[in-house]
Amino acid sequence: MDDQADASHPKVRELRDLVAWSEGMVWSSPERHGAMTGLMKTQIDWIPLSEGAVRPTQGKTLAVMQVSGGSQSFNAVNQMRVLGRWMRMLTIPNQSSIPKAFQEFDADGRMRSSALYDRIVDVMEELVKFTLLTRGRSSYLTDRYSERKETADASLRGLICPQRRDSHQTVMETSLAFQLNSGIREIWNTIAPLMPSPRLATPPGFLSLPC
Repeated sequence: MDDQADASHPKVRELRDLVAWSEGMVWSSPERHGAMTGLMKTQIDWIPLSEGAVRPTQGKTLAVMQVSGGSQSFNAVNQMRVLGRWMRMLTIPNQSSIPKAFQEFDADGRMRSSALYDRIVDVMEELVKFTLLTRGRSSYLTDRYSERKETADASLRGLICPQRRDSHQTVMETSLAFQLNSGIREIWNTIAPLMPSPRLATPPGFLSLPC
């Protein structure tokens, strides 16, 4: 694309419309000189973090894959994971990296049956599962305490006298903790019936490891 192009370019608009439409994405790039290609990075750079009050990538699921001309590497997928996190996406744990990709396709351009092919199927199955599990819940999963606090403070600034601000803060934090616990219960009540066995349909415990 021409370096002088802006967001009004038809291809930029098409990309952004597809991003807004999608529930999940697959990013796949060759690895060149230990990194994703410049073309791949440029394409991602045309996806905005926000458009007005909308964050078009926030809460969407993401799978990452790469191919290499030589030995297996994970530099490109690792970089794309960083970008996905930066864009507030939910990147799935599984990923695919295909070494010596030129050996993995037949004359018709279709990938041959192999463990590498099976891994791609695994990744796509996992992407679909995570997308279904988070459908309708992504706005809650990406809702941030700091942003709620900032919004609440902005709306209440000037309405609360300084002597009462500390007590107001305590009440607000207690309310937010209640919202968090209620939200976890609500999500679990939705997911639990989908679990294949009663053993799995048990609310999760969370471990915090201090350094």
